[in-house]
Amino acid sequence: MSNCTFTRGAQSRQVVKQVAITEIRNPLAYLRNRQRDIRRQLPRSSCGAVADVFYFAYGSNVNTTILIGRRGVVPVTTTPGILSNYSLDFTVPGLPYSEPAFATLCPSIGEEVHGVAYQITEEHWKQVLNTETGYEVLDCSDDFKGYSGGRLCVQTLVYPRRKTRQNILPSKRYIDIIREGALEWNLSAAWQDSLRLQPSYTPELDPRQVAGALVSTGSMLTLLGPIGLAVAANSLAKPLVESDSTQDEQEPQAQVLDSFQDVTWKLHDEVWSKLFGDGGTNEI
Repeated sequence: MSNCTFTRGAQSRQVVKQVAITEIRNPLAYLRNRQRDIRRQLPRSSCGAVADVFYFAYGSNVNTTILIGRRGVVPVTTTPGILSNYSLDFTVPGLPYSEPAFATLCPSIGEEVHGVAYQITEEHWKQVLNTETGYEVLDCSDDFKGYSGGRLCVQTLVYPRRKTRQNILPSKRYIDIIREGALEWNLSAAWQDSLRLQPSYTPELDPRQVAGALVSTGSMLTLLGPIGLAVAANSLAKPLVESDSTQDEQEPQAQVLDSFQDVTWKLHDEVWSKLFGDGGTNEI
């Protein structure tokens, strides 16, 4: 386990302001232009680096159009590299018939995952956590190595294995975002080949699955309201305790997500799959 600690303060949290999506025409060019000025203003850490967190991205956040353009997170430095002894799994349940699966990591001796270690401020790290509801923080410093050979005090996000689901595929839209990110950062040719070979969910192949997508999307809009209200009421009923924990802030969102996933996939398994075919694979 790494002993890396970082100096935190108001200065580091205020260096990078939120950037509207419309302000960014070329996210990667914007990133490169901003990094030098940001780096000079940030306090140094006990590791000899600057900023607060090195975040290893392996999914859609590898693509700067998502990280910068959509999430408004601007890294200070970027280090493409490898996370050893993990595999990239698409087992995070999403929405049947449209976005069945998202990415996570699974411990796997001898395998490796390629991605980018972003050096970001503590404030932007909280922003990443808030946009990745349900994921948990994993310190993977001992397993990360940059393409240039350097080691970093790296953290990443993984989905709890008890909540994952097997035999579901990512949508073509989602896997294409990851493929574009891998190309953008010139990740290894072998890794890009593996992403190209990753099967994706293609509901347009069968009219029944298209109908299933319409039904599941409608159900999502119907279910999220009542579930969200129930979770909010439960949260308000609890004693108010001051906390700076981002995990605590995420808890109501995670509860909504868990409840939604449970209800949606039960409906899929017991009703929709019999009417529309499998909403997580291309099997009819």
